[in-house]
Amino acid sequence: MSLVWAVSSNGLLKYISVTPSHLQDVLNIMRNCFFKEESVSRAIGLNKSTEAICELNELVLDILEDGVSVIAVEEKTGRVAGSLLNKIMRNLTENWNTWKQEFEIYPTASELDKKDEKVQCAKLLHLMEASRQ
Repeated sequence: MSLVWAVSSNGLLKYISVTPSHLQDVLNIMRNCFFKEESVSRAIGLNKSTEAICELNELVLDILEDGVSVIAVEEKTGRVAGSLLNKIMRNLTENWNTWKQEFEIYPTASELDKKDEKVQCAKLLHLMEASRQ
C-alpha cells in the first residue's frame, strides 16, 4: 500500500507516493500528455522523436527511483490522473567542496588572480553558470 499524503477537498482524488505498480501509469501520463503537450517539447519537435521519448522515459524512471514523487489517483476507479515528479539531489556538500576547491586553484593556474576584480567576478559567474548545466 502506498502512503496517502492528502485527499482532494471533494474526495475524488487521493495523493499518494508512487509505487512500482504505478510506474507504467506514470510513464503513460508523461508520454501521452506531458511529452506531447509541453511547450518546449512541441517547439523543438522532441515529442516526435522516438529516441528522445525513450531517453525521457529513462529520465522519468531515474527520478521515480528516489521515492519522493506523488500521483493523483481517482478514489473510485484507482486510475492515475496525474503525477508530480520530484528528485533528491545527492552529494550536495561533496559537489560543492569539489567545485570550490577547483575554483580556488583555477585563478592561479589561469593567472586570473592577476586580473581586475570585475573580471574575476565575471569569470566566477560564468563558471557557476557552466557548472549548473
